[in-house]
Amino acid sequence: MEIWQEDPTDMVLDRLGRNLTKDCAPLVKALGELCGESSQPRARIVLRSALLSRDADMVQAALHAIEKLKLDGTLSKTIRDCYQWWLHEGPQDPIPGKIVPKNPAASLLSLLIANRQVSFEGVREAAHATRFDVRDTAIKAMGQFLSEADELVDPTLDDIRCGNLPCRLVTELSRSYPVVCSRHFDNFLRLLDSDDRSLQIACIWALTAGWAEKSKVQAKLRSLLNTPDAGVRDALVEALRRLGEV
Repeated sequence: MEIWQEDPTDMVLDRLGRNLTKDCAPLVKALGELCGESSQPRARIVLRSALLSRDADMVQAALHAIEKLKLDGTLSKTIRDCYQWWLHEGPQDPIPGKIVPKNPAASLLSLLIANRQVSFEGVREAAHATRFDVRDTAIKAMGQFLSEADELVDPTLDDIRCGNLPCRLVTELSRSYPVVCSRHFDNFLRLLDSDDRSLQIACIWALTAGWAEKSKVQAKLRSLLNTPDAGVRDALVEALRRLGEV
């Protein structure tokens, strides 16, 4: 047992401080469980270096330790810089059929969102990211922003209608924030006048989720039944059938 006469935390920190190689990710992750308050200054140095590496596993390991040790405030600037690099310079979604390369951008964005260290404009930018996991994280965050800042809702719906934001945000709002949708019902209805069939269909299903005034929705959907787009027409017919059963 003499091997443990030296503090294992110091041993790990010494090893990581000397040479932070790719195979060190498990040790970096273990810092979250090993480090007490007295060793956190050394841990911060190691974790900052791990965040600045260009290895996805290393960054994920650092994030685990940072959250465990509650160092996200102290390392907030490094986390933001790291996120920006992986968002813009890191590997993106591959050609269909190939393995998606590792990229911790979504995890970094989630941590920034949880600590309110990213702005509405920041998540808007991420909603256009190439990677699906980043877009998904951003769209959910936008819904949360809109639920807390009602003045942003109508301009955001206008941006969706103009094609400046993905129509998946309509689905997220309808599913997770029906009260927000209800307060802006008329603007939701206007989304149906878009020429974007994906947006029209997303809006059709959103309006049948139970938060909208049934008679007005039915009247609007019926007015669109002469659309030449078979896919939109089928969605309208099915939506009206569902509304009739409620």
